[in-house]
Amino acid sequence: MRRCLAIIIALASSCVVGGQIAGTKPADPQRGSSLYVHDDLDLAERLLDALRPQKLSGQLEYRGTCEAVNSDIISLPPISVAPPQYGKNGLLTVREMLGDNKDVSVTEQPPGIVRIRLPGVSGEILHTRISRLSLNRDEQYDPNQAVSAVLNAEEVESAMRRLNTNQALAVIVRQVRVPSKGAPHLGPFLKNVTVGEALAEILRTFRGVVVYDECTRPNGEGLFDINFYGS
Repeated sequence: MRRCLAIIIALASSCVVGGQIAGTKPADPQRGSSLYVHDDLDLAERLLDALRPQKLSGQLEYRGTCEAVNSDIISLPPISVAPPQYGKNGLLTVREMLGDNKDVSVTEQPPGIVRIRLPGVSGEILHTRISRLSLNRDEQYDPNQAVSAVLNAEEVESAMRRLNTNQALAVIVRQVRVPSKGAPHLGPFLKNVTVGEALAEILRTFRGVVVYDECTRPNGEGLFDINFYGS
């Protein structure tokens, strides 16, 4: 089961999930030279700044550090991020933003989704195949609830046991999209998809950035999390 403690505020016109503050501020082209980012929320917001004008989504995958045996915090390795240079395509913009980092892969895969992969990440959960997943109305209209539904799939829970890994417990303050006529939404079913493919469908529908992070605790137990950030 998805292990999260959520405080939910429902609004019809906006969606802030995975801990993002409403109304992410636009990037300032005069923000200055590269700086090191230590938080995946901060990095996700910077990627949103670069991708939003191009109507692209992003997926960040990284292997971090588990802070302690009994901690659910996964620490992001320090990432050097330069301000986005506007006027270029989104893929090139993100490549230049992260160009100072060694062995970071930046590709557009699948089309419309810029995928950033840091060294060392296994992403085994992302390869787990789900035969059929039913989505209720709220899950169809809200990206974070859709992510939760994917992680609650029977096949994912089975993979977690097999891989000796658990999902991180997080306190999430989020606003959710209320189903409304004409709003972007998923269909009622996802069929024969991997977790990664399901996330891609969510990103194509809602646009935003998905962050997948993982680590191994000192006792050998794995830990991972998946969150959607958007506005």
